[in-house]
Amino acid sequence: MENKRTVKTVSEVKKSRFVALDVFRGLTIVLLLFYFNRGTGGTNPIVWLNHTPWLGLTLADCAYPLFMTAMGMSMVFSFRRYEKINGVFLRKVISRTLLLFGLGLIYNYCSSLPKNIADAGNVGEGMMNALVNIRIYGVLQRYAIAFVCASFIIMLCKKNYKIIAMVGGGLLVAYLFILGFGHGYEFSKDNILYIIDNAILPANHLYHDTVGGLELTMDPEGLFATLFSCTGQLLLSFAGLSFYLNAKENGKSHPLPYLFAGAILSIVLGLFITFFCPISKKVWSVSFVLITSGIGFTVVALVETLTLKRPHEKLLYPFNVLGANAIFLYLLVIITSMVIKNIPVADSTLGECINHGFMVISVGNEVIAALLYAIIFSALDWLVAWLLYRKKIFIRL
Repeated sequence: MENKRTVKTVSEVKKSRFVALDVFRGLTIVLLLFYFNRGTGGTNPIVWLNHTPWLGLTLADCAYPLFMTAMGMSMVFSFRRYEKINGVFLRKVISRTLLLFGLGLIYNYCSSLPKNIADAGNVGEGMMNALVNIRIYGVLQRYAIAFVCASFIIMLCKKNYKIIAMVGGGLLVAYLFILGFGHGYEFSKDNILYIIDNAILPANHLYHDTVGGLELTMDPEGLFATLFSCTGQLLLSFAGLSFYLNAKENGKSHPLPYLFAGAILSIVLGLFITFFCPISKKVWSVSFVLITSGIGFTVVALVETLTLKRPHEKLLYPFNVLGANAIFLYLLVIITSMVIKNIPVADSTLGECINHGFMVISVGNEVIAALLYAIIFSALDWLVAWLLYRKKIFIRL
């Protein structure tokens, strides 16, 4: 029996969806698929699927901010049903926030279980240690906090994209100054993010990061960066797509150049401010937001150009399938990846046995073996997405 709260038919979805956004989300999911299925054990040999230790930008670093950009764009459509802050709006926003935050906590707990049980030597004690020392922040928690903040700002601004853009830009400018004067680009105890995060939560509930041999409780998904930078990114993404759709719906001729121009301007501005604002996923710096947002809007503009030509629909179909159930697939990917990489087999794990015990030996090259591992497991995840799409199941989270 279908759950009417979370499932929509294909015809309903097609009427309400912006195809370019679904494809963009699908491309982001492909990147996440490869990241989580990139092989196991030791240092990942696929360099571009490794995160930068502190400052810099790799393809893997782009996955989460691209997803954040897609979320901001999605809010343009999901918020069309709300005219003001009322009971329906509050129930939807708060329930989604709690769901995302709760799922993030569950993931943190489950992912820390194997290590806690191994260290404790006792299953019961290990389970309790994992709960007592659970990490509070995380990727889904970051999406939840940024989503609820952006939701209220959007409604308080009466969905006026010009005002929303100014608020989003204001948050980023404020964050730029805070990081600049608060040693925000240093991996040290003088960093304003370290000071605030450790003042809010005990060290055992924060992520322990190590850079250059120094270990600190510097949480890459901390509250302060989320409130300013991530919320700002959501607001700018909402405003940017709203501007384009408004021009398109009002019959403005050739609005696509505006979308391309905004995307390129965002990237250029992001690159320009790197002279005093380094690119960093760990602090979600303003240059990082501008560059990744610009990349996201460039992809949407390119896909929107392609969708205007019917012959390209089949080419975009695989990504459209992934984008239709994006958040559900993200959860599926991280859960299956965690399970495979933690199932014990002899003195190793199932993931390491498949990757190192079979693929590396068979292929004779670690990079090719890791790529094959990623392709095979990503294909299996895509098959799940395709079955859901074919069965006309679209799960909302």
